[in-house]
Amino acid sequence: MFSVRGRLLKYQIYARERKFTARQLFRLAFPVDDLAKARAFYGSLRGCPETRTAEDWIGFDFYGHRDSRPSTTAPKSSQDNRDGFSWRGAVRHAAPDCVRVDHHMEMSLHSTFHELFQQKKEEAMRQFVKLLVIAAGLLLPWSAGAQQKITLSIATGPTGGVYYPMGGGMANILSKNVPGLSATAESTAGSIANLEFLLTKKADVALSMADASWDAYKGQQRFQGRPVPVRGLMVLYPNRFHIVTLDGLGINKVADLKGRRVSTGPPRSGTEVKANRVLEAAGLNPDKDITRERLTVQESGNALKDRKIDAFFWSGGIPTAAVTDLAASPGVKIKFIEHDDLVEVLNKKYGPLYVKDVIPAKSYPGQDADAKVSTIWNILVTGADTPDEVAYNIVKTMFEKKEDMVRVHKESQNFDFKYQTNAAIVIPFHPGAAKYFREKGLSVK
Repeated sequence: MFSVRGRLLKYQIYARERKFTARQLFRLAFPVDDLAKARAFYGSLRGCPETRTAEDWIGFDFYGHRDSRPSTTAPKSSQDNRDGFSWRGAVRHAAPDCVRVDHHMEMSLHSTFHELFQQKKEEAMRQFVKLLVIAAGLLLPWSAGAQQKITLSIATGPTGGVYYPMGGGMANILSKNVPGLSATAESTAGSIANLEFLLTKKADVALSMADASWDAYKGQQRFQGRPVPVRGLMVLYPNRFHIVTLDGLGINKVADLKGRRVSTGPPRSGTEVKANRVLEAAGLNPDKDITRERLTVQESGNALKDRKIDAFFWSGGIPTAAVTDLAASPGVKIKFIEHDDLVEVLNKKYGPLYVKDVIPAKSYPGQDADAKVSTIWNILVTGADTPDEVAYNIVKTMFEKKEDMVRVHKESQNFDFKYQTNAAIVIPFHPGAAKYFREKGLSVK
């Protein structure tokens, strides 16, 4: 998905040059919702000779990854009608590396739009018609005052966690309440992956643990030598660190995990970063002293229930659906491994990021007592180049529609002005977010 800045830049360039390939026109006109059908259309347009030159869109696929696939051959007959589409006569050559949009192409793209993107009809049609007019040379160059639709991609987390439903709720509420903005949520591995997506412009907004965002901002640990220009939007909710095992396995403290099979979370997740730090704080080598599995929270819960692992780490809100499902399984009694005693060790090495906390009794089925754990804040972040107005409207809407977010997940109850501090968010606030908080009487930087 294109970043806001990237989309505007491409519109400006093409409006000035008034030059398009069929593939460029399609990619600017349509947000991609149906990958299979979009790929079929993509392949048919790539068959045109002018879209196979050195100037051909510099080889990126629909999700921004480098596209190394060879070009397809041009459609040769009416049998080339994949997914019900027919492209004969759709494209006519106007000049090398350039096509003009004739009536056939306009009708063909118009028909495709109706089939692929019915639910985004108004948004896509406005962009599509604007591009057709530009391509025909009938529109003046892009002006700053022109109305445009802003599309945001929100990087969340794995299904079964809290980031995923919370990010989906944010996308839905922002799309409904901010004029001119359309947001979508994407499932990811978690914090590290989300921050990498911000760096590579594959996401515009992301949920992240504060410690992972600090590392990204400073260019250290997993981001050594490649700092991310990340800025804070708001502090979300406390991320309580779950270390889950089963009653009766003889695991009472972190050191007891030595020699056990343990899931430390999926690769490129904040959970994996925190798991490694906690294991080291307890005197264990994550690569030598345990048999490591790298599973999502949903996979970890299933594996523990089936006795394929002995314990798993998870950093998330309360309740986390996957942990609830495990605790509610017949014949299962979960047990949390307490580790609040390691907080001072963690903060001595990594800075004042972590605090002692509890997972309250009854948070999960069969949990009879509080579990003493460590906690770090979850935060909402974006890139430094996100327009101030966009950042402002995101934060304003989240606070004004807090009750709607609470209905998505109860951790949204923690959306509170008293938590919006530089100490909690650890990275600089985005100027647009800082403006909103200053209007509410807060002093943030």
